[in-house]
Amino acid sequence: MIPGIGLRRRKTLLTAFGSLAGVRRASREELARVVGTVVSTRKDERLQGAKLLVVRSVDPHGKDEAAYMVAVDTVDAGTSDRVLVATGASARMASGLKDCPVDAAIVGVVDVVDVKD
Repeated sequence: MIPGIGLRRRKTLLTAFGSLAGVRRASREELARVVGTVVSTRKDERLQGAKLLVVRSVDPHGKDEAAYMVAVDTVDAGTSDRVLVATGASARMASGLKDCPVDAAIVGVVDVVDVKD
């Protein structure tokens, strides 16, 4: 059982990921807004030259959610931009981040989100 998930969605998730454990291990992509920058004079050598930004999760309507995170910027995002953030293993697939110690990467600047409620 997956709390809060209906039967049809549960079947879709289990088909795609094989098990509940697979769903839990899955990477996520989420919408966020750039709210700040991070300056780090000492960091892993594989991150030298990488731009680090503070992002805050937002819902599809642009309303701020509670979560903040630091993400490596791969698309030259700027303050207040709405962005797409890949997390987990997906973050390390972003341009220039193969084998880098990152868990969040900005992989797109979002122009429009169209939600049919």
